[in-house]
Amino acid sequence: ADDRTGVSAMLSRHPRLCALLFALLLMGYNYCWLLSAGFLAASVTTALFQTSVGMVYAMSVPLFGEPLTFLRVLGIGLLILGSMLASGVTGDKFHNSTASTGLGAGLAFAFTAAVGVALYQVLFRHLFGQWKHDVRFLAFFGAWISVWHVLVILPLLCLSSWWGFEALVLPRGHLAVGGSLVAAVIASTVNTLSLCIALWGSVMLLPCVSALSVPLMLCLDMGLHHVFPGREELAGQVLIVLGVVLVMDLAVQLVAGRDAGLGKMVL
Repeated sequence: ADDRTGVSAMLSRHPRLCALLFALLLMGYNYCWLLSAGFLAASVTTALFQTSVGMVYAMSVPLFGEPLTFLRVLGIGLLILGSMLASGVTGDKFHNSTASTGLGAGLAFAFTAAVGVALYQVLFRHLFGQWKHDVRFLAFFGAWISVWHVLVILPLLCLSSWWGFEALVLPRGHLAVGGSLVAAVIASTVNTLSLCIALWGSVMLLPCVSALSVPLMLCLDMGLHHVFPGREELAGQVLIVLGVVLVMDLAVQLVAGRDAGLGKMVL
């Protein structure tokens, strides 16, 4: 039974209303990412966005009892440093960004997006962790996030366009319409998978999977566009993978599995 009290108990008992909060969070941190990319190079924004890994870990220690160990903290540091190097933050991209008059705004929006995605992941697990084995609840909650996008987010977008705050441009032409539909399907799929991973996996699995998207994009660029990284960027990719290994305790699990296998062989 859920014996929590206060705001968290109220939200967990009203999932429809809580889905509105998550719809606003989802839209908010994605919008902040786009605003940041308008002031900074997109790669720099992506690197700063990866600081959410450290935020998730910091919140997970008191909320979920995640062990606070030197290796995990080191892994978080390697993940963030690797993202910076892999995205060229220390190179020309960052220097070009710093020449922009909107440097402060770009940094603020990037870190706000990182806080938003960290809250999205941690709050969902904190409020609805007791439903982790109920697939129907995940479908129900995901459906209500979609409903709130139509009932609340879409009218807000129309109002912002009417006020001149953010222009709402509808896609025109078969290619634009088709691309928008495909993008919407992909975004919905990613959000659904994120909710599943946040509940079914370990606390740090989702942020680590997100961090691994950086070396994955490198592999796609190499295979599809024949774009190869420099030594600094390649070192960043290696640091990201090493950081994931440390944060997820993969090395410890491999050693433990090897020792268990050796023990069975001896017996």
